[in-house]
Amino acid sequence: TFNSMRITGAVTDEKGKKTEQVVMLWRGLLYHNTSTKLERDNITDHMGFTGNLFWRSNINGFTTPVYGDYAKYLASMTVMLQEGTTELPATFVKEQAIDGKTADVVRVTLTNGDPIECYVNPATGAYVQAVIDPDGAYENTVHILSYRDVVPGRKIVASYRLGDEKEVHSLDTFEPNAPVTAQDL
Repeated sequence: TFNSMRITGAVTDEKGKKTEQVVMLWRGLLYHNTSTKLERDNITDHMGFTGNLFWRSNINGFTTPVYGDYAKYLASMTVMLQEGTTELPATFVKEQAIDGKTADVVRVTLTNGDPIECYVNPATGAYVQAVIDPDGAYENTVHILSYRDVVPGRKIVASYRLGDEKEVHSLDTFEPNAPVTAQDL
């Protein structure tokens, strides 16, 4: 297993052109993600979680807390991308076809987050998509395109699309147990 992670990646448009560069630093549930907009003079946005509070900062330089329903959405998205859903209470909802293949839909719940409906390939156990906050104000579908082995026996989402967007979020390098300091976070 791992206690920390350094991930680098990119967002590409529908033509495959890189539009953002991403660095994600995790230590437990704490994280600090940066997203540099390559076509906007390399403007960098920051987002993170301190263990108690979600926060964000952008070009204006001010760090602001994130509260309410958006914080609940971020909690659920973080748990889903960090593969933390297997430890949560879950209920089978239904079977549903996704891209011509049957998936088991399982709803997982977080105490302080939005529910997540995970669409599971019954043959592999891999998620093919996840819907954060189904039927809620922040409903968003994560279309999982690929996984990558991070450590033996542990896979993590390596590429995905959000909702109806054409952009692909690709996570290219994974450094499990990388040194991630409190200052990094």
